[in-house]
Amino acid sequence: MKNAKPILIIGEPETGKTYLAKKVAGSYKAVAYVNGWKFDESSINKSTVTPDTDLLIIDDVHWVRMPKVMKAIKDGVTVCPKFKDPFRISPQIIVTSDSSILDHKYPESLADVFSIVKIETPIFPILQTS
Repeated sequence: MKNAKPILIIGEPETGKTYLAKKVAGSYKAVAYVNGWKFDESSINKSTVTPDTDLLIIDDVHWVRMPKVMKAIKDGVTVCPKFKDPFRISPQIIVTSDSSILDHKYPESLADVFSIVKIETPIFPILQTS
């Protein structure tokens, strides 16, 4: 999957989007997680990204933050850690978000930027509560 198109996993809350991303992460050596709910350009710098990172998961991106995520992906990932020299990485990227992300317009089509995986039913139906 190295250098493939970024993956966008979408679905309703509690369907297993993050679980699926973490399962995929198990096949990578160096994984970094970024909180997508509050994503901005400095989010990657505050994360655990290293020059060896080969998978970057941006989890739970709110629709308002999606243009910033898309720009970061398009521009490439440059990490500027505090008190250290900046470095660029080219990891595989997985983004998770809820289905409402499809209800909004963005400068670029989501399908042009991402391979989209939509979870229609919960991965863990037994764990769902009424």
